[in-house]
This record gives sequence, structure tokens and C-alpha cells, in this order.
Amino acid sequence: MNPKISSLVFLNYLTTVFDNVADAIILIGVEAKGAYRLLLANHAFYASTGHSEDIIGREVTDIVAPGTYPGLLKHYQKAIRTKQPHEYTTWIQVPRGRRAYRIKLIPILNTVGEVAQLAGITRDVTDHLNMQEELRQLRAQQYPLRAKGTDRTQAL
Repeated sequence: MNPKISSLVFLNYLTTVFDNVADAIILIGVEAKGAYRLLLANHAFYASTGHSEDIIGREVTDIVAPGTYPGLLKHYQKAIRTKQPHEYTTWIQVPRGRRAYRIKLIPILNTVGEVAQLAGITRDVTDHLNMQEELRQLRAQQYPLRAKGTDRTQAL
């Protein structure tokens, strides 16, 4: 950090960026016995998911819809095991409804090299995936033989 910039100014800068970036950003604490706790979230997270700010400090199992946690857990564990960023796309039931998210988990290590937290950068890709599916269906209607794996020249 530039020694001419005070810590308070730098913190104000980071807070401004954090709260104004379009992607949802969360910080998850990795606790003993495999518990994960939501420590921090930006405005984009609340807008994207429909969650309220009162979920901060709660365990992830208490926040996500039933049946969602096992899918998240395997990705959390991969990022922790490899100590490397891990990206994936998944559908999740949130208060706004069923949404698709492109998620990047970034492990944050403590001073002894253990994963203490996971930073999550999340982009809502629901509309994009829905449009891809609509396009696939339109192509299947327009070219029914090709969609079934049959080339028109073979049918003649």
C-alpha cells in the first residue's frame, strides 16, 4: 500500500468498490467441524438473491434452501482441499426464485497456510442460460432431423 494513503482512506476506497461492483461478493468463514458462516456480503448479493442483511453471521446451512447445501459443500471442500480458486455454474433456489449463478470461490489462507475463509464472487447468469435454452429449442424446431442426430442427406 502506498504510504501516502492512510488506512482509513484505503478502507473507504475498498468499501466503495465492494458496495458498487455489479457482481455479488460474499465472505464465508470456515469453522471447525465443517461449519461455514456468512461473514460479509455486498449490495449486489442482496439484490441478486433477495436475501436480507439479517443473514450475516448465520451458518450457510441455515440460509440456503433445503437440498441446496450438499451441492455447495462439495465446491467449498474442493476449494479448501486444493487451496486454489474454483469456478462452477449452478442453479440455486433463493428468495427471488430459482436462479443460475456462475460462482468463483477463492480460498483465503491464514498465517499457517490453512483456509480460514472463502471469498465468493457470483454472477447471476439465469437470463443468459434461459436464452441459450430457448435458442436450442428454436433450432431443434427449425431443424428437427439434425436435432435427432439424423442428417437430411442420409434420410434421402
